Amino acid sequence: MFSVIILSAGYSSRMNRHKALLPFFGDTVFLEHIIQKYLSVAFCQKIVIVVNEELSELLKSYNLSSSKIKTIVNPQSDKGRFYSIYCGVKALEDKNNAVFIHNVDNPFVNIGTINLLMQSINKYDYIIPAYKSKGGHPVLLSEKVINAIEREQDFSKNFRVFLQKFRKKYVDVNDEKVLVNINTLQDYQKLF
Repeated sequence: MFSVIILSAGYSSRMNRHKALLPFFGDTVFLEHIIQKYLSVAFCQKIVIVVNEELSELLKSYNLSSSKIKTIVNPQSDKGRFYSIYCGVKALEDKNNAVFIHNVDNPFVNIGTINLLMQSINKYDYIIPAYKSKGGHPVLLSEKVINAIEREQDFSKNFRVFLQKFRKKYVDVNDEKVLVNINTLQDYQKLF
């Protein structure tokens, strides 16, 4: 079993609109597509979406209702990504499962990659997919890391710095989309 924390609490200043609501191929938006892909995996227990107040209001017009989905507002989104992860962890009811951290600016979810990462989580504290020796997303965190995040008090440090005390594993994947970060309109237009 695993859970997912989708990070979407930033204000997308370079994009000038919420990345979660960018159209994906077809009639869905980034956030809907990410959710649908994870929910299609039988072992997905819970999805926590961390948003800012503005996006929380906008999402009310989308059908994101499922017993497996919980949307929470990061009340201090200015504290950054690490604090959003912390908010997501606090919102998980069961902290005994591995947790994928998925950034909304990468709408691509590859089920094969998810399965590959899950195969290594019992031997390492966190797993990073790598394409041609370059680390990407989503990152998979073990129960040990999740519990440490929940106890953390200092969110001024970078999340990567926090992870340095844990055992990591890069898992080679044949999916260059693990490297995608869509931050500007030009990034979006290149892919869509």
